Amino acid sequence: MPDIHVLVERFDAVRLAEKATQDTVSTYTVNVSLSERERTPSSLALNFEFELSCQPQIAKVTVTGVATIQGTRDEIQTLLRPPDPKSPPQILINVYERVYGMIYLVARDMDLPPPMPGLMGRSGEGS
Repeated sequence: MPDIHVLVERFDAVRLAEKATQDTVSTYTVNVSLSERERTPSSLALNFEFELSCQPQIAKVTVTGVATIQGTRDEIQTLLRPPDPKSPPQILINVYERVYGMIYLVARDMDLPPPMPGLMGRSGEGS
């Protein structure tokens, strides 16, 4: 089983509407960027960026960092391949799950509706 280490390098949250609360009905859209940073025979470091935008426009959250996978070549490749054409690669789901707690806490502290925890695990976008 591969080992995944996630390091958040930057976290940015912006409140865009004064009257929004945690109970405001909203839908989040996620834009994701993933690029190779460094590779060895037993590890792969990837730069990631999650940009969550809320509709109606009440918040925007951006999380960037590095995800490092350590394992065999086959284990790494399995994490990079999407299980089907409409799903994200497993590594994106794993990284989102690791940073979700931070996103949730900041959204609650800013009195904003938090995104759903399984947002990256679904086909398509939105919450």
